[in-house]
Amino acid sequence: STKATSIYLCLQVRCADSHSLLFSEAHKYGLEVVDVTGELTSCCPWAVELECLLLKINVKEEPTTHGKKRKKSSKEKKSKK
Repeated sequence: STKATSIYLCLQVRCADSHSLLFSEAHKYGLEVVDVTGELTSCCPWAVELECLLLKINVKEEPTTHGKKRKKSSKEKKSKK
C-alpha cells in the first residue's frame, strides 16, 4: 500500500465495542478511518435499508509498533535495488 491507498468498507455494526476499537486503534497502524455513510444514499439504497455504514480507510503513514520500525519484506528490499 501507499499513502494514496484508500479502502472502502461497507458493514453493519454488530458489536459496538469492536466498531469503537477500529476507530480508536486504526491510527496505531498508520490508518485514518472516515465515516462516509452519507455517500450510500445515492448509490446503494439497499445499504441504507440494512443500516450499513460506509467507512473510508486511508493509509496515512508507516504503522507504529510500540516505537519499533517494522522489518521490510524481501519484496520491499528488492524493489529498492
